[in-house]
Amino acid sequence: MSNIAAGKETLVVTGSIAAGSGVSLSSNTPKTVTSVLLDPGTYDIEGTIGITPSVGSTSLVGGASLVDNTLGGEDERALFFAAIAGISQLDFPRKRHTFTVQTRVYLIGQSAFASGTCVAWGTINAFKV
Repeated sequence: MSNIAAGKETLVVTGSIAAGSGVSLSSNTPKTVTSVLLDPGTYDIEGTIGITPSVGSTSLVGGASLVDNTLGGEDERALFFAAIAGISQLDFPRKRHTFTVQTRVYLIGQSAFASGTCVAWGTINAFKV
């Protein structure tokens, strides 16, 4: 039984990796940055994905996914295509999910870069509805 008032949301769980502790990426390959484990229920899931390239990057894609190391649907991710010379971050859109069993939701990052290294970091938030 929930004590959440009708129409109200409560932040239930957050997964976060700081910019200085990012996960190493391979160019054009989706990678799990962090994840959250959610109990059965209905949640609004949103967050932020960021990258820190050592040289430069041409794209940043990221968002929530129900599959490890795999980008979620187009309605669950943010895209940025341009020359990225430094730290960049994007908020990805909020999407409602209903789970009947305990479910892990992943924060996924992907970037394209020709040389150097790139790390991804960010936060995923799940609000129980």
